[in-house]
Amino acid sequence: MISRLRDFGKENFSWLLLACGFFTAGYLVARTALGGNPLAFQLILEQLEKLMELGDDVYTSHPIRGIYLILLNNTVASFSIILFSVILGLPSLLSLFGNGTLMGVVAMLMAEEGISFPVFFFLGILPHGILELPAFFISAALGLKIGYHIVFPLPGESRVNSLKMNFREAAKMAPVIFLMLAAAACIEVLITPLILGPFVPGV
Repeated sequence: MISRLRDFGKENFSWLLLACGFFTAGYLVARTALGGNPLAFQLILEQLEKLMELGDDVYTSHPIRGIYLILLNNTVASFSIILFSVILGLPSLLSLFGNGTLMGVVAMLMAEEGISFPVFFFLGILPHGILELPAFFISAALGLKIGYHIVFPLPGESRVNSLKMNFREAAKMAPVIFLMLAAAACIEVLITPLILGPFVPGV
């Protein structure tokens, strides 16, 4: 698993960097411009409410069910952006930008409530995010790469062969992504609340 991650990182550093860039752009847009667009802000809030409903279901259920719900949600999200990347990579781009925007909105709302977002990030997101976020960025990078090579095939290859080769790479990384998401779900349900609880009321 470690060797696959290392090899993937070396071969796809630019795609991973691009994925991180789109995510960061979404975050910055939320923090600097989204507040002036009530409609866009409302759409993000609706998405946030859905995530909060999932969170309520997760943390009021048996831990095993909570882990299952988070793992199911994250696995479907991660593999969907790979599978549907044939639409010129747009699902990856939109998912990256949208999730970055969502995190930016969370930071804004927490600031309004007087809660330190850096504290929340390092205690509430990073413990499981150290696995979950890389898994998400790997999936998104694969999606961007597949979408790009549909328009611009690999050197000396047809679009069909380029698609096959990229999907073979995605299939090779799929078990790694799943294992990372599974470990992250366990940490999020079993450990994160214990770490975050004393610092953020209601957790």
